[in-house]
Amino acid sequence: MMMSQALEHTVTHWSPCRQILSVLQTTEDYQQLVALLSVPQTTEDYQQLVALLDELIDTVGNEETHPLARLMETLGTLIEAYETEHYPMREASGLEVLNYLMTEHQLSPQDLSELGSEREISKFLAGLLPLQVSQLKTLGQRFGVPPEVFL
Repeated sequence: MMMSQALEHTVTHWSPCRQILSVLQTTEDYQQLVALLSVPQTTEDYQQLVALLDELIDTVGNEETHPLARLMETLGTLIEAYETEHYPMREASGLEVLNYLMTEHQLSPQDLSELGSEREISKFLAGLLPLQVSQLKTLGQRFGVPPEVFL
């Protein structure tokens, strides 16, 4: 296998790299390793990496000293990089968060009476009236989230 001078220097002076390359017998072995330890470029690469991570999670579990734990962490980081680029999450408004939590908890506006009158609550939910600090704190306590998510 042809190596650049920098790679050859790394292999010579860094024993983990020397050990890895000693088991790579072919260019195909090397390409598979590079694919495994790179941010996925295609949906297929991504799905394969996710499947491998799932298998590692089943094997390693929460055992931080397991020999494969660091590989599991590395794959998670690579998957996260792909997801950040391909599936960006948009920021939700405070009103969207409140509506989502109300739906999840099967609440109606009447169930939020601790925030004020029915008319005030309707205005909050329509985005016509901002929530006060005390109301933000009340919602945070009710749903077990930081009050800031409702800003």
